[in-house]
Amino acid sequence: MSVIKDVARLADVSVGTVSKYLNNPDRLKDATRQKVEAAVNELQYTPSALARSMRTGKTHTIAIIAPNITNPFFAEVYNSIRLNAVNKGYTPILFTIEDDLKTLESYFSSISRHQVDGLILCFVDEDELIETFIEQLRAALPIVLLSWDIHNERFNCVCIDVFEGTYKSTNYLISLGYKNIAYAGGYEKNRISSQKFNGYSKAMKDARLEINSEFIYHGDLNLKTGYYAARKFSMLPTLPDALVADNDIIGIGSMKYFAQRKIRVPEDIAVIGFDNIMLSAIYDPALSTVSLPINKMGEESVRLLTAVIDKPNSKNKLVILKSELIIRNSTDKNAPIELEF
Repeated sequence: MSVIKDVARLADVSVGTVSKYLNNPDRLKDATRQKVEAAVNELQYTPSALARSMRTGKTHTIAIIAPNITNPFFAEVYNSIRLNAVNKGYTPILFTIEDDLKTLESYFSSISRHQVDGLILCFVDEDELIETFIEQLRAALPIVLLSWDIHNERFNCVCIDVFEGTYKSTNYLISLGYKNIAYAGGYEKNRISSQKFNGYSKAMKDARLEINSEFIYHGDLNLKTGYYAARKFSMLPTLPDALVADNDIIGIGSMKYFAQRKIRVPEDIAVIGFDNIMLSAIYDPALSTVSLPINKMGEESVRLLTAVIDKPNSKNKLVILKSELIIRNSTDKNAPIELEF
């Protein structure tokens, strides 16, 4: 097993420089950081958590609370955070939740017992949670939110403008000439889903298009919601000509039902999702979607959290990340088939 002296010898630097790389890599020059990183990777060096804890008074462990990772999007977000945390020398502990405050309370108690150095809270509905728990918890623990709330100034926050993303995807469908556009998404009490629905509604209103209440379906954020939404829409006197889905899973669920009923996508109804999970690219037809910078989300949330751990009294920072429209066969049958992993 390699030790820190082995890394220093291979990188031709001092032990102190390697220690600085492990604890504050941003303080090193790029060339030096790259040499140390190469040595760490070649030797597969892992610093002793016990030794670091004794030396710094930190556990080098962070907690992550995320919705149920049976949704591939949240699994991909967690994996991005995990990789970035490990690269920074931190061990992540994952807690999954479905917006239940009692369960969250028990999690926070468990997090305190684990003596973690910080917490990343991923896309959990925030308002009641902040008032009930987080305001008290952050006095003792650095916290970063991964959130939809681009106006958040109370916490360190990495935000995705989901309103803008759904506004953009709906406008894209409108630009193709679609007018009878349906929406399938999460319950309105879900703040993220409500922001997405607001983006859809605003685009429709700006284009002076009617929002038909029969073309709206709310449910859980899973395949069944997409499937049942598509079933409902297909039983109407007139099928919508396009569908905006809250996420890719709902979009794929809807296309599964359409395929069973021989309803063609996009010829009979165009479908667009949100998130750009890997499954959206390999499903047939490949799903057009709003792509979120998942790798950047993990990188920025870990960067913010480790900065707050190092400087607890630093000013709150808000990082807003933008989405990107990805056009595939579910809205354009002539779109090129490209797989990028």
